[in-house]
Amino acid sequence: MFDNMNRLDIDKIYVLHVKKGYEERLISVKNQFANLDNQITFILDGDIPDLTEFVLNTYFGDGMRMANPATSCAYKHILALQDLVQNNIPYALILEDDFLFRKKFVSVFNETIKEMQQFNTNIKDKLFISYENSNMSYVPKNMLEKNVYLYQHDTTRCAGAYLISRNLAVDILNDIAVNKCTFAIDWYYEYFLKNNKIPVYWCHPPVVEQGSHNGVFVSGIGKNRFGVFRKFVWWVMRFNREYIKPFFRLN
Repeated sequence: MFDNMNRLDIDKIYVLHVKKGYEERLISVKNQFANLDNQITFILDGDIPDLTEFVLNTYFGDGMRMANPATSCAYKHILALQDLVQNNIPYALILEDDFLFRKKFVSVFNETIKEMQQFNTNIKDKLFISYENSNMSYVPKNMLEKNVYLYQHDTTRCAGAYLISRNLAVDILNDIAVNKCTFAIDWYYEYFLKNNKIPVYWCHPPVVEQGSHNGVFVSGIGKNRFGVFRKFVWWVMRFNREYIKPFFRLN
């Protein structure tokens, strides 16, 4: 499954997890890391009961200033960013607990680390890399290059699996302190990165799926269906986007 590789070349890995009611996701996380040497840090604080008036007033605004699953999810991301900043972690991989590694995840991920180390200092300083296929967005065929895994884009492809640099985390936390988080975390990141002209990089091929999207897990936020039918629909959509559409079109 992991191409005989047993370690991700990353300083820190955070997994955002709800303490109760998501035990099957916890089992999935532990199983996927069982053959890896990396230690993972679970972000367990930030569940809905933890969203006090102080927390809501400190970090959130508009429709996000309420105790609901979307705000809880965003708060867990914020807590992960705070931890990596406070502990001076240069780069971290942040995963929501419904992540599912796809084939060759470890080898592709480590290739992206080698590739990003060749970036100039300004890019490495404020870095955001998306590894997932949650919205079925792919790098256009005409842009693909042999042995190249990272491609610049202007959208995030959601926030289920991403690498972030400490300095970018600092900027995000500073923005939230002043302007508050007023969108679901996926859209907040996209808005912040676009507004501050910070490039996003997509990993190609995408090597993470969210189980709440592909039918493996019940979604804790959205209304995605799960089960056999949803798995089939997801497989058809993915096959079309990855193989059929690129064959007939360049994008």
